[in-house]
Amino acid sequence: MINTLVEYKGGGYDGCFWEWNYAFIDKGQFYDIFSSGYAGCKTKEQLYARVLRNKELEENSDFFLYKIRKKSEENEIIHFIKNSSLANVYGVATWFYANFGLADENKREQQFKLIIECSICSEKNFIAEMKLEGMYGIGGIAVDHKLIVCYDCIEKNTCEKCHSFFEDRDNFKNDVCEYCQEETKENNE
Repeated sequence: MINTLVEYKGGGYDGCFWEWNYAFIDKGQFYDIFSSGYAGCKTKEQLYARVLRNKELEENSDFFLYKIRKKSEENEIIHFIKNSSLANVYGVATWFYANFGLADENKREQQFKLIIECSICSEKNFIAEMKLEGMYGIGGIAVDHKLIVCYDCIEKNTCEKCHSFFEDRDNFKNDVCEYCQEETKENNE
């Protein structure tokens, strides 16, 4: 198996029966990106025994395989990004960023195309160079994020006074949010 990201149902944590886990296999080399709980795979042998033994890969909803390195495989990356939570996509992207030298500008185009549009300005950026925002609950104790934002938009949409991020600047005045404006007004009265 070459250049394959494996997304599978791992073991989870207290209060959670399972959660998505990730591994990467490149030319037979196994990389554990994230594994948890009773069904997390720490070795290639565990992954093959638990996940990859099934011949009907497309019919199994317990795991997904993504070919992710070549330009011709960009659709698989897009599929991964659209099907996974933003927090998980961000975690996988930062793992690749740290472990495959993606901080080097010259290596980026030869490596993984983990690029996504900013939720605010729609500019395309490397996922690992963005920030998750817009946290919300998804049931129980689980949370996810609805926004992935570039640092230019983080800077533009953060109040200079309280340093809180806002999805839009509709109620900003002089780079200060409406809440801080109101607080300043009350303190001046």
